[in-house]
Amino acid sequence: MSYRIHVENNKLIVIITRPGKADLYQEVDMSGSGDDEGGQYMYFKSGVYA
Repeated sequence: MSYRIHVENNKLIVIITRPGKADLYQEVDMSGSGDDEGGQYMYFKSGVYA
């Protein structure tokens, strides 16, 4: 499995690629989230937790 994260303006795009399966694609409009205000940022965390 692999993933790509792309941010353009207020658009957050995540694409997950898995061998032998179709890619999963999610686009999120971050407008109104407050993360585009000065001193703020978009944060993404990925991992396996047991």
